[in-house]
Amino acid sequence: MIVRRIGSVISAFLVLYLLIGCSRRPLIEMEAVSPLLESISRFSPEITSFKGFGQITFSEQGMRQSGRIDALWSDNGDFSAYIYSPFGTTVASVEGDRSGGKVAFDQEELLFGMDERLVMIPFSWGKNVNFSQFIRYFTGRMPETAIMERAPDSISLEGNYARATWHDHAFSVTAVVSRRSQEIETVEFQFPRHGLEPWNLQFTNFNQGLASQIKIEENSRNYILIRYNDISADLVSHE
Repeated sequence: MIVRRIGSVISAFLVLYLLIGCSRRPLIEMEAVSPLLESISRFSPEITSFKGFGQITFSEQGMRQSGRIDALWSDNGDFSAYIYSPFGTTVASVEGDRSGGKVAFDQEELLFGMDERLVMIPFSWGKNVNFSQFIRYFTGRMPETAIMERAPDSISLEGNYARATWHDHAFSVTAVVSRRSQEIETVEFQFPRHGLEPWNLQFTNFNQGLASQIKIEENSRNYILIRYNDISADLVSHE
């Protein structure tokens, strides 16, 4: 009921927005946009457990390393992600609990509190992301934000896809929905410079609201890409 009310409010604002907006902007039919709004309500659900395994690629200054990742999370705060080389040896890990955790790689072990930013990792976006957020991204969940609960700032139709974009003072979000399947395909957060290197956070291939592909990217030479082959999660029921 709450989701339906939110959807109705958003739809009403969206109709008003399109009707009184710039006269040069084409009127987008609500039939093409409504699936997007309905899909957004299913994003990043509350979960009590997460398990995923697949592939991960690190690229630092163009030096790429790939391996296998096994990740586990439970709502008691325990988290672990182990990264293995093609030969089966552990080459990196992320572990944590409610109080904090550590990131281990290249024979280094970096300790962080849950609200502490990852300033010591070799990516500039670590200055903007704390350890708790880092774990959230690893489990296929997007940043906690209410920006997509309002009407998009712009909407366009591109063949079988609808693209909606929201702008905030700190970042922008673009969501792409398939008009055929009525499902979200990609959500990308773009963070501006603000004295730091710009970076993107991309979520793709959603299943039960969780992304099976996550990419944290500064540029084509510096990024982390996770592709989970399989995800299992227990979702919180609000019925």
